[in-house]
Amino acid sequence: MSGIVALTLAACTATRTREFTQDAYLPGPDRSASARVFEASPAAVREAVRDVLARRGAEIVRIDDPDAEETALLAQIPWPSVAEAREAVDLGRVRRVVTHTERSYRSWSPLHFRCDSCVIAKGTLTGQKTVLVEDATRTLDPDRYRIEARVEARIAPARSGTRAVLGLELEVDPRDPPDLLPRSTGRLEGALLDEIEAALLR
Repeated sequence: MSGIVALTLAACTATRTREFTQDAYLPGPDRSASARVFEASPAAVREAVRDVLARRGAEIVRIDDPDAEETALLAQIPWPSVAEAREAVDLGRVRRVVTHTERSYRSWSPLHFRCDSCVIAKGTLTGQKTVLVEDATRTLDPDRYRIEARVEARIAPARSGTRAVLGLELEVDPRDPPDLLPRSTGRLEGALLDEIEAALLR
């Protein structure tokens, strides 16, 4: 028994402590394009769409079959204010999890006496304890990015009038995090559809 006690007392022990940080990107919800049916002809809706975009300072970069009943156009649209950009774009969130891990090692080799790195590298793991230090989620701030928006409008005849579908294409700089996936909140498309409806009623 005394030999076992002596061997235990002669054991070399060491502790290694490390902190681990893991960031996970969480994109916003995937919202489909906004659509509305107007009691007007395709030609009238098409003109109302173009007028509304022009009043907002948008530049049409592509238009398909401009005189056809079913058409589509793409327009680069500026932000009238930072507040509208904030409401229109969801950049997602980043979740950060930080853990603190402490591992204990033991070695019975006399060569490892007073050499913690030797005990850790060649000894036996005798215990481990992990503590959660931080688990926080932050929303990405649009003010930190340059955001460009393009509106795609698709116009087609519907049973009770003309259907207009608006979608938002977003380009963001910088791409941080690298898997950044900006998505529309639907606020800009809804506002444009309201303006189109008001233009058709005038």
